[in-house]
Parts: sequence; C-alpha cells; structure tokens
Amino acid sequence: MRPPQPKQPARKSSSRSNRWLGRGVIVLLLVTAALEIRDLWTKPWSQETLRANVNNEVLLEATPVGQVKVISEVDGQHLGTAPLRFLVPEGPELAVLLHAPDRTPVRQVLPAAGRVTVHLQPSVSTTPKCVLNLPAVSYWRYQTTTGEKPSVQAQLQIQGSTVVYLVPEGQGAWLVQCGPNGKPIPEHLDPIQRRPVDINITSPTGALVFIGDSPMGKIPQSWSQTHLFAQLRLRLVGGSYIMRWIAAPNSLSVELPISDDFAPRISIPNSQTPTAAPSYAFPSSILSQ
Repeated sequence: MRPPQPKQPARKSSSRSNRWLGRGVIVLLLVTAALEIRDLWTKPWSQETLRANVNNEVLLEATPVGQVKVISEVDGQHLGTAPLRFLVPEGPELAVLLHAPDRTPVRQVLPAAGRVTVHLQPSVSTTPKCVLNLPAVSYWRYQTTTGEKPSVQAQLQIQGSTVVYLVPEGQGAWLVQCGPNGKPIPEHLDPIQRRPVDINITSPTGALVFIGDSPMGKIPQSWSQTHLFAQLRLRLVGGSYIMRWIAAPNSLSVELPISDDFAPRISIPNSQTPTAAPSYAFPSSILSQ
C-alpha cells in the first residue's frame, strides 16, 4: 500500500491579476455608459418609426383667402400661405399658428386626416392689453407677425394677441394672448431644440423627389433633419408636381401620394377663434430634454 502523498500547499491568487481584472471590468462599464450617452444625444427621443401615407392627408384652408400665413408652433418654421396640404402621422399633437393682417391669430391642431377650414376674425381695438417679458437668447432675435422686432430681455407690448417667433427659424413660435387680468398667456417663452430625426421615402419607387427646390434623386430616399416639417415635391409623368408638407415628430417612413386629388377620410368642423388659453405642453417625444 502506497503511503499517502503530502498535500500540496494551495496557490495564492495573484493580487496583481485581480487588480487588472477589476480595472478591466471598470473600463468595460465606462465604455458601455459612454455608448448609451452617445445614443441618447444622437438618436431621436422616441425610436418608434411613424408612418404616413395617403390616408394621413390633411388639407388646411383659411379665410381671408390668400392672406393667411402658416407657422409651425414647435420650431417657428414658416410654411407658406394657406391652403396647404400635409401628411400627418398619428402620434403626438402637432399645431400650426395662422395669422393675417388685421386679423386675430389662431392656433390650429392638425388632425391625422381630413379637411380643416380656419376663419380668422377681424382684430378688435377694444381687446385687452398686456406686457410680455422676453427671455434672453443667444444667436437669435425675436419677431412678431405684426412687425415688431423687440430686443432680447425686453418687454413686448401686446394688444389682444400676436404670434412671437425666433429668427432664424428652429427655436419655436408662440401664440400669445392677453388674459382678462392683464397678464399674457403664456407668461413665459421657452425656446426649444429638436433632435435630428430620420425620414425615409419608400414610395412611389423610381419617382423623382425634391425637398423644396432641391432635387434629392429617385425614390427610395432618406435623410435626417431637425425641422418638424419637410416640404416634399414629387415629379409626375408629364412634368407636373405634387407638393406636401410632411410632419416628422419622430423618425418617419413616408409613402407619397401619386395623385393631387383630395378625398378626406374624415371631415373636421370649421374652426373658430379660440376663446380659451391654448396648451403649450409639447409632447416629450418631439422636444430635446
């Protein structure tokens, strides 16, 4: 019988190896956190891709005909003169501000589909007056649809209501109304900054598409932008064009219509000048936090 062998002493773990292992874990955690922070600032707030097609068409009309200008509430982008046609994906509430000379401006929420007719009422000299304190901003200046160009950190005198926006575009527009207590609604303007979103045009395949007057090429096409709206023009056979304003609160997949006929899925009642103060609580999915 073989005598029992003496036990070998257990090897001690190398303290140096443990230190290197611990450092490696820390580095891995830091890299992972950095990548997550990068994604937070470079991707849209909501990763859900919205869809817009012919079923999301909105026709926005306004009176007095040919005089009503339209501004995007979210970023102050000037969209042109009504009537305008939109593709509006179902999702967060999106509104535009309408104004015309000697008329009371209106805030209008865009539906997911349908025809909207907005009647701007004549301005009344007996409407209440108020003073709006403008916050300081860098690189931009304030302007109103009635022609005032107040400096930053100034007081803006308002009678009734007006639309205030920042120049250059991209930081917001506000319908400011004087309340019966002599205070403006809203009392504070908070400029915003949108994150870039991706727009992907998928149909009709092979058609030539433009952003404004700039040719993008044949569909499919994709790009990123910070503005809420993109003006897309589709060239049809024969040289005619279809134009739509595409609302992109988040990343968006778009199927453009191939006909300029408008057949609204629903009918929206005519809008009137609002009597209640509008809500300025923008959805978090379209704002930079």
